[in-house]
Amino acid sequence: MRTLHTGISVDLTDPSATRVVTLATPPLWTGAYGPVIEVVFYGESIDRAVHLVAEPFDRELPAKHLQLTLGDIAWVSGVVARKGEAGLRACVLELEAELEPVA
Repeated sequence: MRTLHTGISVDLTDPSATRVVTLATPPLWTGAYGPVIEVVFYGESIDRAVHLVAEPFDRELPAKHLQLTLGDIAWVSGVVARKGEAGLRACVLELEAELEPVA
């Protein structure tokens, strides 16, 4: 069983949606207002809301939402450097497949 952590979910696209959450991932950092558990933003180039967290964990997200970890950022950056926008699209498809429930 994973440890649950409580902290702030910072929404960069809609600051009014910033709230306190409890998730099965450690904080990204601790700031003046306490631990930051996730950062959410809308990525125009991928037409998705991105939830940045420290470590992967299973969760249900609405359609057109992706969970991205700090490690995923390095992976995506490398793929995009080699393959450009097509690589970015491929990364998005792979990340979405990880969120699909397995029947």
